[in-house]
Amino acid sequence: MISIIICSKSCDLFSQVVKNIADTIGCTYEILFKDNLITTNSISEVYNRLYEKAAYEHLLFVHEDLKFLSNNWGEKLVNLMNENNVGLVGLSGSTYKSNYPAIWSASKENGFRFSGNQYNRNHFPQQTQKYHEVAVIDGCFMASKKTVFSKYLFDENLHNFHGYDIDLSINIGKNYKILVADDIDFFHYSSGVQNQDWLLASLYVHKKWKKELPRIVGDISQNESQENDYIALQNIYRVNFLLKTSLYQIIYCYGLFIIKYFKFNKFKYTKKTLQYVLLRHWSNS
Repeated sequence: MISIIICSKSCDLFSQVVKNIADTIGCTYEILFKDNLITTNSISEVYNRLYEKAAYEHLLFVHEDLKFLSNNWGEKLVNLMNENNVGLVGLSGSTYKSNYPAIWSASKENGFRFSGNQYNRNHFPQQTQKYHEVAVIDGCFMASKKTVFSKYLFDENLHNFHGYDIDLSINIGKNYKILVADDIDFFHYSSGVQNQDWLLASLYVHKKWKKELPRIVGDISQNESQENDYIALQNIYRVNFLLKTSLYQIIYCYGLFIIKYFKFNKFKYTKKTLQYVLLRHWSNS
């Protein structure tokens, strides 16, 4: 039995996911939702308020732009959540989360974990487990039990629709396993947006958990760790560049490329950085 919690911003997408869930879940469930199209409540606020009304022990916070392709996935999810010391279950995530304030997927691809038969056959042909342990999961699908989630909740200092997934993953991951399911096929229609709201939320989350990062699950060499951090730094550099943030942030990132990650970067961002610096100088003169 699962309480499914949805923060809705589209009547059409909500109707589609409700029908899709009914056709595929294969177990008893309820849907708790809030139409958040007009109001300005953050997703953390909406999720926390709806959780208080949940009738069942097993909780699923899910985006409405998700489509389930597997049948009877609800029973698989409940069984997985009942495994020993499991705190959070997702459908996608990574075994490495850098201390740089980048998206969860800003790491080497060999650290990605996605639920779904095709992906896992291609990447883990000898896989016999029912799950993959990870450092963080994506917010499109986050499942937990009341007895676990009630100790943590979503951080309502996050005032928009970003950062809540990494924040909860790190928080719960201090004491419980964070898993990606192995065999629930799905399709997510959105890849997310890295705008100014996202940047502010990401900076907040990474400052909050700076003592816990980087977060790593499994064995990894020092070189791989550095390469993962370099990929994350690339992501945050590009965001700062596109959003035209402070000159300091661009120069800071570029300095790290040269001083700390030169073997991966060489002089890759030199021309781009110089153009940015000169453009900002001329615009301020």
